[in-house]
Order: sequence, then C-alpha cells, then structure tokens
Amino acid sequence: MCIAILNASGNTLPEEYLENSWDNNNQGAGLLWVENKKLKSYKTFKYEELKKKYYELRGNAFIGNIVLHFRISTSGKHNDENLHPFFVDNGLAFVHNGIIHGLGDHMYSDTWYFNETVLKGLPKGFLDNKVICKLLKGEIGYSKLLFLDKNDNYYIINEHLGSFDSNGNWFSNNSHLESLSYYYYGNEKKSKNKSKKPFGWSIYDEEEWWDANPLSPKEKEKEEEVKEDCPFCGARESMKYLPIQQDYCCEKCGEYFIENCH
Repeated sequence: MCIAILNASGNTLPEEYLENSWDNNNQGAGLLWVENKKLKSYKTFKYEELKKKYYELRGNAFIGNIVLHFRISTSGKHNDENLHPFFVDNGLAFVHNGIIHGLGDHMYSDTWYFNETVLKGLPKGFLDNKVICKLLKGEIGYSKLLFLDKNDNYYIINEHLGSFDSNGNWFSNNSHLESLSYYYYGNEKKSKNKSKKPFGWSIYDEEEWWDANPLSPKEKEKEEEVKEDCPFCGARESMKYLPIQQDYCCEKCGEYFIENCH
C-alpha cells in the first residue's frame, strides 16, 4: 500500500494518523523537512523512533512543511537505501507512492531507479516546466510524487489522486485513517492475524526472507497462470500473476492491476 503525506506548516498530525500509517505500511518510514535553508531527512525501521523525531520537529517553530512516507515495498531490499525520501540533488528531494512500471529489481526499488535514471538527469527547475511535468505524469501512471525543495516549496505530481484535509495536509491515500485488519496479497485480502506468515517486516536481507519463505506449490502454479482479460488494453487472457511483486501484470501492455499500492 504505502502512503506519502504532506504535513503542512503550522499544524501537527494526530498520533492516530502516524499509528495507522505505520500499522498499514510498516516496512520503514522517512521524514523530509527544511532547516536553515537545507533539506534534511530521517529514516528508521522503528515506529517509536519515527514518532519521537516527528514530534521533535513539530516542536520547533522554525520547521515548516514536513513530508512523511511509510513504506510497503514491491521491489528492492529492505534497507536504508530503499527507504524514502530520495534526493534528486541538494536542493530537491521527494517521496513516491505507487509502482513505476518496468523499474525495480531484487536489489533496488523502482523509486531508486527512477531517481537515478530519470530525475537526476533533468535540468534544475524542471518542476516549473509544464512539458516536463506532463511527461513525468505519463511515465509514472497512477503513481504520485511529492517533492520538497530547500525553500520549503512542495510540488505534487498527480495531486488529484490524493486528497487534502481542512488543515492543508495532503495524503496519497486513506491508509492513515484506520488500522486495517488485512493486507493485500496480489488482489486477495489476507488477515494479518490469521495469515500463515506474520505480517510485519524488519531490516532483514531479502534473500534470507525468500529462503525462509519459499513459494508454495500453489503459488508456483499461480506464477504461470494467466488469469483474465486486461482492463487496460483489452488483450484477452493476458493478466499474469507475479509472486514477488504480488500483483498481476498484463503480458501485452505491461500495465499492473493492483489494489495494494495506491
């Protein structure tokens, strides 16, 4: 699922929002803010550390906007390098919610690759260029990108796919509103309490996890199983299940059919 949040200057998020965001997206979190005209970030795999740092920042009257990101991964190792935020340069950083098709592997996430291969190659000030922003929208599909620069200005690509509250805070989805009793495995809901494997992640090595949690015979069969017609391009019987991404992908157009990342 994952969630990106813009916490607007001058107000503090309820602790319930932090708890729910973490409970639903607990593979690490990050903060991004401006301090003395410099972008600062903080990343952690522990909720109490995140909460302490967030309220410490909100206790500083000189801190304006704060960007938060809570991760559920679809690619890349579970380590600091794949946690958000990502820096485009010293004056611009961002967080991402969604999947950028065609990017991401066992080592690095789709967001890491997008930053390294696309964003870092764009000219300074590219967010003020309407043509570049339109092209970026085409590249990221239904993903959302939330940027913050060193002057405390924010930019949101696909802002309309999220929502603002009455305090000017923006949320990429609604997973901050309640702690869900389930998570999505592909397009299938699974109970956090009744699942065979406990729901929860830590800073472990991805290879060790797959060694300890091999695909079941049913999942191996599902990997090769063609499910149904593609809702995007209309190709017949083209949706293939990808167990590592835990989503369905069209073999014809490459689009993902997902519910676990909004």
